[in-house]
Parts: sequence; structure tokens; C-alpha cells
Amino acid sequence: PHVDSICSKVNSKLYTLKQLKRAGLSADDLLRFYTTAVRPILEYGCVVWHHGLTQAQSDRLESLQKRALRIIFDNLVIDMPYQFALSLSKLTTLSDRRTSLGKSFFNKICQPGACLHNPTTLHLVIQTSLLVYDIQISTQFQLTMLITTVHFSHMPWPIIKTKY
Repeated sequence: PHVDSICSKVNSKLYTLKQLKRAGLSADDLLRFYTTAVRPILEYGCVVWHHGLTQAQSDRLESLQKRALRIIFDNLVIDMPYQFALSLSKLTTLSDRRTSLGKSFFNKICQPGACLHNPTTLHLVIQTSLLVYDIQISTQFQLTMLITTVHFSHMPWPIIKTKY
């Protein structure tokens, strides 16, 4: 269902890309539009859902990028392999890019300056969301507390403990 939503949004943007092509924009401008307005839709939140994609879903997303490149480069790539279009545009496959973004995100949150390593930031988040009320039944729920004083070198995140 999430992939269906992405495809629907991207298809409307590809229509806009076609209109810009008809208006006479250069391939560089069309590629810039694709990388700033279309590709972010294809990649939004990918570090969360990338590894849950089936091959068919991944291929479906990749086909949207193929279509965009055919619109942008028109006659140059009509009978050429997809890899040629990628090298012409200096882009990578969406799958490779999602993998790269996931690795980059993981490396970023493992850095000592990340919010996971800042007890002050965690303390503020915990203090503002300690108690959650269900408005419909007015029941009070206790949330999980985080202990930020214990860290292990092999485990960059805080130990989780439930407070009763």
C-alpha cells in the first residue's frame, strides 16, 4: 500500500515533467526538477521501509525512475540500456541510493554528537512525554523510561527500562 501511494504521487510529478519537457526546458533543467521534486518522493522515509520491500516493489519504484529518464533524455536513451541512462544523468539506481542513505543514516546516529548520546536531549523528550492520556477513555498510561547513564561500547543506544 505504501508503494502504491508513492507511485501515485510520482506519476503526477512525471506528468509535470512531461509538461516541462514540452515547454522546452533543457535536459539539465529537467534532471534538476527530477532530483529536487520527484526523487525525494521516491526516497522519503526509505531508511525505515527499504529492507521490507519485495523485489517486485523495488522494480516498480525503479521503473518510475526509468520512465523519468526516458522523458528527460528522450531519443538519446530510447533503445539504450537503463545503465546508460543512469551514467548519462550521473544518477544511481534507487535501490543503491536507498542502501547508501540507510548506511549514512546509521553511521550518523552512531556518532557521539547524535541525539542518542545526549542525555539532556533525551531527558527533555522523556519529561515532556512521560504520561499519555487516552482522550476517549481517560486512562493514564505509563511510558517506557530511558536510562541514559549506562552505555556499552558495543551498544550506542541507551538501555530501556520500564518504570512502574
